[in-house]
Amino acid sequence: MSATLFRHTLLALAMLTAGTQARTLEDWLPPTAQVAPVLQASPLIQSARARQEAQLQRARGIEAGSGEWAVRLNQQQRRVREPQERFAETTLALERPLRLWGKADMDARIAEQDREVARIGLADALHEASRALLTQWFAALRARLDADSAERELQLARELDRQARVRLRQGDISQLDARLAEAELQRSEAAARLA
Repeated sequence: MSATLFRHTLLALAMLTAGTQARTLEDWLPPTAQVAPVLQASPLIQSARARQEAQLQRARGIEAGSGEWAVRLNQQQRRVREPQERFAETTLALERPLRLWGKADMDARIAEQDREVARIGLADALHEASRALLTQWFAALRARLDADSAERELQLARELDRQARVRLRQGDISQLDARLAEAELQRSEAAARLA
C-alpha cells in the first residue's frame, strides 16, 4: 500500500469516526514540536542511541586496526648440566604489528558497513517508536471521540425521556413508549460511564 493511499485511507477513517470534516491529516496528528521530545526521551530510542554509539566505536577500532606498539620484556635462566654453568638472558623488544597489503582498505570498508548498520538501527528504532506513539495517539483520540459521542447520546436520551414524560402526561404515547425512553436513558448513562 503506498504512503499516499495509506494517508488518505487513514484520513477517511478518522473523518468517519469523528463525524466531522477535517481539512488535512495534520488536523488529526499531534504537533511535531510535542512528538519529537517524547520520542527522544523514549527508552527504545535511548537504547538504540547507545547501541549506535557502541557500533560507531567498534567501527573506529576496526578502521584504526590493531597496530599498537607493544613493549615486551623477557628474562630467562638456563642451566647446563655438564659444566654446571648458569646463563641469565634478558630480552627487550619493541614491536608493532603490520597490516598486510589491502588489509587497511578491507578494514575501512568493514568499518563503513558498521557505521551504516548503526545508522539503520537507530532509524528503525525511531520508526518503531513513532509507530507505537501513533497507535497510542489514535487510541486516545478514539477514546475521546467515544466519550464525546456517549455524552451527546446521553443528552439526546435525556431530552427524549423528558419529551416522553410530557407526552405521556398529555396522553400522546403509551406507558410502554415512556418506559422504552427511560430504558434508553439508563443505557446511555451506563455507556457514558464506561466511555
